[in-house]
Amino acid sequence: MSGVDPLRSRFGPWLIYALLFALALGGAIAISLGLVAATGGSPLAALSAMFDGSLRSVSAVVTSIDRAVPLLLVAGGTAIAGNAGLVNVGQEGQVLIGALAGTAFGLKVAGSGAIGDVGILVASAVGGACWVGIAVLLKTRARVNETVSTLLLNYVAVQLVAFLVSRQSLLQAPPGSQPITPALRPSGELPSLASGVGFSLSSGIVVALLLAALAIVALRSTRFGFELRIFGMNPSCVESFGIRRQRIVATSLLISGAAAGLAGGVMLSLNPGGMTPTFSGGVGWEGLLVALVSGYNPIVVIPVAFGFGALDAGASCLVASGINATVAAVFEGAVALAVLVPRAMLDQMRQRTMTASLESFERAEKPTTPSTSSVGMQPGGIFTELATQSDAALGTDRGA
Repeated sequence: MSGVDPLRSRFGPWLIYALLFALALGGAIAISLGLVAATGGSPLAALSAMFDGSLRSVSAVVTSIDRAVPLLLVAGGTAIAGNAGLVNVGQEGQVLIGALAGTAFGLKVAGSGAIGDVGILVASAVGGACWVGIAVLLKTRARVNETVSTLLLNYVAVQLVAFLVSRQSLLQAPPGSQPITPALRPSGELPSLASGVGFSLSSGIVVALLLAALAIVALRSTRFGFELRIFGMNPSCVESFGIRRQRIVATSLLISGAAAGLAGGVMLSLNPGGMTPTFSGGVGWEGLLVALVSGYNPIVVIPVAFGFGALDAGASCLVASGINATVAAVFEGAVALAVLVPRAMLDQMRQRTMTASLESFERAEKPTTPSTSSVGMQPGGIFTELATQSDAALGTDRGA
């Protein structure tokens, strides 16, 4: 009796993934703690600091949630473009431009209260969408690959922000000695959902979860989501379904850019000081990583974003405890890699299983397949066969 392929059973892939994840995560933690010990630190103290900064107290949990909010926004938008088969890697620049647009609106236009809060968020989303819109035009008009254009636009965004926040006539804060904008008025701070000693939970989490829910519904229950997934699976056949290629490209990328810009607007409320050219702080890159780890699945994006938020909060506490910042970054990167590796290995195992199944099917079907050597494979073979059959039929008629 042949054994059952675990990849074809109902829970087999999940069990394999859990095993690979446990092994990869254990290896990542062991390597990171080895680096801590090699640099003169205490591995146990490092683990304790990670737990203190991310989960030990209510304040730590709120910090982890706040760190996860912009990651969830970026990753949710990236999942939309990813399901369309489009690779947007310009989230870092889109976050930065979104925050810049929100800052400009808050300083020059916004009123007080809820109107000011909503205006800043809308301006940030519009800023991110406009920035990725450059890549959309290059993609649809000049056929420039969106991966290349969005990547290069990241560097342009940094230089543009650096210029605007270095001129007092534009957005620089007085007296003009530092490239930074003035702090936003209270209109830039989102309402607090809960507060206590040492913590204040921003309502930005509501915005992030709402966007994630909209992404789930849009991809699973709307015509737009169906067209998006069809385009992502086989762009060459979309015309036969009546799907307009350029509309899918433009809409999915604009949504992705708007979500990243919105993340920049939410970060303005989480960081009430002025904005600098390094304001994004790698949030765009990390949000992209969250989307990749999640496989562009908007449901999986939610727990993965909170996991990375906790990891960020723990790494900050690790640095505060005296651990070298580079070691803390290696620890964070190793854990992220540990999440990516099992999925890649499982996908490779599935591909091998599928290939083996196809080869087995072809071997089983080969004896029953009509010979093609005398019919279709030789030049004129099919025509020769048809002519022979025609001559035979004519001869029968003549004989009759």
